[in-house]
Amino acid sequence: LAAGYDNGARNAPISETIAAMHGDYWNLKGNGGMQLSARAMHQWHEALTCRRTMNPALRALIVRPVVEAAGNVEARHGTLVSYGYGWAFRTTPDGTPFKLTHGGSDGIFLAQHLWRPYDRVFLYVVSNIGEDASRPTIVALRRLVGDAVQLTDQDVAARGAVWVCSS
Repeated sequence: LAAGYDNGARNAPISETIAAMHGDYWNLKGNGGMQLSARAMHQWHEALTCRRTMNPALRALIVRPVVEAAGNVEARHGTLVSYGYGWAFRTTPDGTPFKLTHGGSDGIFLAQHLWRPYDRVFLYVVSNIGEDASRPTIVALRRLVGDAVQLTDQDVAARGAVWVCSS
């Protein structure tokens, strides 16, 4: 089991913390229970990008927003934010998603995933040193991969269909 650290002090594994609660806080089991290795996350990414087998109907559900964008939250860029099954989607004004992100933390363990299929950017960061200590590294990595990139409807139209796997 991976150990988590907070200000240099080693924390007990989440399984020990949950066991000590004697059945209370059952909802925390999912909080620290689904932690993927970088290799496993890359395999998941390969399935999403059609390089591994995935049920087409499942993939279609995963790569599309479900909750419509609530207004133009990024007026200066003209992009919208909406939500799907596990992802936050950044979409062009006509609703075409161009960036998917997801992250989570229990305060110590942290994971951030960023996927921009049109320019083939995939970033997965995991940390066991706490959110505050991890933040500068994550910000630097997101800047390095150009996370501020905003695509227009014309940009995505010119780059072809990345959401459908060819048979």
